[in-house]
Amino acid sequence: MRGAMHRTPWIFWGERLCENVGIKDVVQRSLAAPLERAAAIVGIGRMAEQGYYRRFPNVAHFCIPYYCDLSAFFAVHRHRDPAAPLVFLFCGQMIARKGIDLLLTAFDRLVATGANVQLLLVRGRPDA
Repeated sequence: MRGAMHRTPWIFWGERLCENVGIKDVVQRSLAAPLERAAAIVGIGRMAEQGYYRRFPNVAHFCIPYYCDLSAFFAVHRHRDPAAPLVFLFCGQMIARKGIDLLLTAFDRLVATGANVQLLLVRGRPDA
């Protein structure tokens, strides 16, 4: 079909939208408007899926829950030097929503017991 516009269906996949007011709300609604034309929206977590459904009720919705299957990780046999500290890794945004405050409180309690531990923090973008 010469001259006809062919649109490839697409699916949006994302975490929940922040609730904004004023100019931020206007800008976000403008930027999110194309989601109305998506073939489907996949929300990462139930809250995200419900938020997208409220904003875009005429688009198919799906939810991918926050979940990690760690069975393959734990199945690997590891040789650990008992004298070496146990290292905890946090990689992500250092914000309360991601639980960094809970991690720091829990880690502080662990250190207070005299445990041989280290905490490695890899910072994510705070504005993402």
